[in-house]
Amino acid sequence: MTRFSQCFVLWVLLLGITGFSLPSFALNRQQVPMGARPIGLGGAYVAVSNDANAIYWNPAGLADLSTGQLTSTYTDNRFGAGIENLNLALAFPFWRHSMLGFNFYTYGYDDKELVFQDGRLYASLAVALYGGLSVGISFKSIFQQMDWDGVKQGESTGDGIDVGLMYNYNERLRLGVVWEDLTDSEVKYSGLDHEDIYLPQLMHYGASYTLFNSRSWYGVRLSDPLVTLEWSDYVAMGGEVYLFDVLGLRAGLRLERHNDEAPTQAFGTSLKLPFRLIQPFEMIRVDYTYESPPTLPGTHFLSLTLSGIPASIRIRNMHITDVYASQYANNQPVAMLELENEANETIECIIETQVPINLDGTMMVPYISQERKSIEPRRVTSEVVKVPLPEDVIQLEADRKQPVQITISYANQSYLPTTYETEFTIYRRGKCLWESEERLAHFITPTHEWINSYVQLILSDDLIIDLPENIITAMQIYCTLQATGLAYQPDPEIPYRHAKVLQRNIVKYPLELLSESPPTGDFDDITTLVVTLLENHQINTAILAFPDELLVMFDSGVPSDRKLQEIPPYLVTRFEFIERDNHLWIPLALRKIDQDGFFEAWTTGLELYRQNPDILFTKDARAKYFAVKFTPPQRPRPPAKNRIRRVLSTDIALYDSWRHTYLNAQKEERKAKAFEQYYQTALEKLTDNDWEGSIDALENALNLRPNAEEVRAKLVTAWTSLGDAHVIDGDWEAAIHAFETAKTYASAEVKPVLEQRAQNARNWIRYQESYTNARSAFQQGNMPEALRLIQQALDYQNTPEARQLRDDIQDQIKKMAE
Repeated sequence: MTRFSQCFVLWVLLLGITGFSLPSFALNRQQVPMGARPIGLGGAYVAVSNDANAIYWNPAGLADLSTGQLTSTYTDNRFGAGIENLNLALAFPFWRHSMLGFNFYTYGYDDKELVFQDGRLYASLAVALYGGLSVGISFKSIFQQMDWDGVKQGESTGDGIDVGLMYNYNERLRLGVVWEDLTDSEVKYSGLDHEDIYLPQLMHYGASYTLFNSRSWYGVRLSDPLVTLEWSDYVAMGGEVYLFDVLGLRAGLRLERHNDEAPTQAFGTSLKLPFRLIQPFEMIRVDYTYESPPTLPGTHFLSLTLSGIPASIRIRNMHITDVYASQYANNQPVAMLELENEANETIECIIETQVPINLDGTMMVPYISQERKSIEPRRVTSEVVKVPLPEDVIQLEADRKQPVQITISYANQSYLPTTYETEFTIYRRGKCLWESEERLAHFITPTHEWINSYVQLILSDDLIIDLPENIITAMQIYCTLQATGLAYQPDPEIPYRHAKVLQRNIVKYPLELLSESPPTGDFDDITTLVVTLLENHQINTAILAFPDELLVMFDSGVPSDRKLQEIPPYLVTRFEFIERDNHLWIPLALRKIDQDGFFEAWTTGLELYRQNPDILFTKDARAKYFAVKFTPPQRPRPPAKNRIRRVLSTDIALYDSWRHTYLNAQKEERKAKAFEQYYQTALEKLTDNDWEGSIDALENALNLRPNAEEVRAKLVTAWTSLGDAHVIDGDWEAAIHAFETAKTYASAEVKPVLEQRAQNARNWIRYQESYTNARSAFQQGNMPEALRLIQQALDYQNTPEARQLRDDIQDQIKKMAE
């Protein structure tokens, strides 16, 4: 090598360090930048620093990594002067939201006569704080050596601290600042004439902005030392763009602010490829940059970067949810994921869940669901994973363990997918997990076509009974279930208990229960069946929950203010109704459905209702929980109609007896009211001496109540008074009739008196007859006959008139004798 070229190399190495004001050869990052990508951006990397190069440029940027990374940069002919540059950096996760990094850097020249070597070793730690802020610190060790013709001319060692901050203002704008040589790093020299120096503190500022939600960076970096010591200031700017997130293009400029030279230009490219030869790395990025200073030859830089699986979305917690076939309706969660975005940007991920399942034992079919989610940077969110399992899952008759595979992939292909495998349990048909009887809604299936046809077959339109339609329908359904032989029987595995806390239960579907012969079920089974049949006929229902019993309550369809108009009085007088939502409701106890008739179940239901049960309205439960359709192998058939009629006839006969009893009572009540009215009228007429009017009223009253003694006594009075009136009027026949009638109502003590009065009336009749005949004989001159008749008349009634006629007859007889 010529003397000139040796001097040129030394000048390059020492350019801008101290202006030769001090005999030293310390270098800073302005003269010896590292990393092909940062150099390709013109050195505008303080606010970018999102790979292992951040150890050197801004340690705070390490916090943006979510996976391990290894990078190496090499050039062997910098500025055309044979200057070699080698950089090796390693970064890996250390703790939550933190990264560790190590960087070895060497820069030097060797032509056997002149040997110069500059080396640095960095150890960095970065932590992501809240609100998009990250902080990083680098501890560095510096060593330098220069030999001339095999003779050591000098060496130096030192250490220092760099501190960086990175702030993600939003998804696009990032701000960065680095404080280099925070502690005025001291470099000690030995060998040549020397003087120990302190490296000046430098402050680097940067900003970067992302356009169009791409992975492109556009940055501006400003750098200004806090202590000048004749060090040059500069401005750098650059930009890059990725095509399909595989091929990157970049360019940058660096302009020295205190000279008139043209800016240093840089151009580069990147290529991302999968790489799985070395674990745990999954991707390789090749970076190439050409840097062209204004007065020196250009330099080629080549970097290789290996990256691990970028677990940008981390599953912090995974809760696998067991599936209950009877509660599964393509909307039951299979897993609850707690996802954390460890990146400094919003990431759109795809959560794919696969459940391979074979229900018929023939072919394994994967059931897949996918959901897209956008998760903000450094945020934790909870996501529900659901899988549309087949409807046939309801046919499972035994619990089974089911594998599940959850894959998190990304719209951005630079993030590699992560797959988690686990398993959950599918509980067989009928098993359910509940905290409230509202969960029975999973089994209430009134719209099932088989339920619909079953109800249509059991209801009769020709049933003659004067009850509201809903009550007639409920009675027919209840009696039909009795005709099937349905009976209450506690579940031997899990007997019913009122749900106060989360617990497991087993419930039979309505069609499942109807398919049994004879059907038997616990309270939850029978309640579900009765509610399903009633709801099928559009009858609103509710469930009354007691500690160890369930009741069904249904809407009679009668508004509360129409009770007396629409419900027969002979039912109102015997049963209470429960007022809810301005309607009258009826509770039914089901414990003795195989023994008690409909009305007995109603009576027992009312007694239990007074114990204040929990009331759960079916419409609210069905709005909250979806029912799973279950179809048994065979369609259940209802009992024959004549059998249903026989069971129903008992309740109808009981109802008819109440009706007849009520109607008879009503009739008697009306008779009593009429009797009272007649009697009062009779008393008024008696007071007014209206004997005939009082007798009519009294006889009408007596017809209504034949044994009414008070009426009989008044009739005796009325008829006697009427007879007396006839006597006064001389109507002896009427008087006799009146006295004789009075005798029929009179007591034994009064009858002789009335008989005497009637006899007296009869004597008057005989008197008048004898008197009239006596006068006729007298006038005809038949004095003996006339005397006999008048004497007879006097025997009946000794009246002055008869005595005078007797005297006249006797005088006439004397005259005739003379």
